[in-house]
Amino acid sequence: MPIPHLLLGLLVALFWAANFIAVRLGLDAGLSPALLTALRFLAVAMLAPFVPRPFGWPTILALGAAIGIGQLGLSTLAIAVGLSPGIASLAMQTQAFFTVVLAAVFLGEAPKINQVLGMLIAGAGIAALGFGQDATGGAPWLGIVLILCAALSWAASNILLRRQRNAASPIAIAVWVATISALPLLLLSWSLEGPPLDVLSSVKAPAWALGVVIYSAVFSTLAATSIWSWLLGRHPANQVAPLSLLVPVFGLSLSALVLGERFSALDMIAAALVMVGLVLFLLPKRVRNEPAPARGR
Repeated sequence: MPIPHLLLGLLVALFWAANFIAVRLGLDAGLSPALLTALRFLAVAMLAPFVPRPFGWPTILALGAAIGIGQLGLSTLAIAVGLSPGIASLAMQTQAFFTVVLAAVFLGEAPKINQVLGMLIAGAGIAALGFGQDATGGAPWLGIVLILCAALSWAASNILLRRQRNAASPIAIAVWVATISALPLLLLSWSLEGPPLDVLSSVKAPAWALGVVIYSAVFSTLAATSIWSWLLGRHPANQVAPLSLLVPVFGLSLSALVLGERFSALDMIAAALVMVGLVLFLLPKRVRNEPAPARGR
């Protein structure tokens, strides 16, 4: 892969990692998890009139539930209840393991021994993360459970996409998932907090809140998805996919630099176990030379 393309891949990993930090900043600015996620989706959904619907309504609705409500909604809620954004960026990568399990159950695809071993090692790391976060107070185990449910939802969306006969533009999927997900989240926010406009008028840091919504919609969703799809269209997936391993590296680093978080020795050992598990899990794809079908995140 040429150096400029590699740098683009690193930029995407940075965009995705920084979004976990942006979520924390948006919550600190006074936005609720439901309203923050809904506003992000509303911003992306503005493109719906210009982007063809990629699948039939049943699939779009299912993807909206899996990605919009499950993956992104629950990950935001996990951070809201006290989970470190850096730890969240790491735990979300377990979606790869959940995808293999669901593929075995619903698609009859048996996992390889490397993948099973990687899942076991990473599972030990996730358990250790729960104990490490417990020392910081808050609601650590609830956050861990929520982020794992978010990762499971992401995996479910992967299976839904695998079952489609025709590949679709990742941008079209992102736009229509946002369109489907925005209204339920707005209604949820309304039922819990009152009219969204009233809530927005009371936000204590409106400039920060607006910046977070713009960043999440423009950079983390549209720009990152476009670049990742472009890279997958020009290089084998086994060269592009491992770059996503840098998301938790960037996430943990940004949590420390931007939010001033400090991680215990147990946190770092647990993170190392998860990373080793992920690398081992991806090893079969990295050593094969054959190109894989291009598919965006």
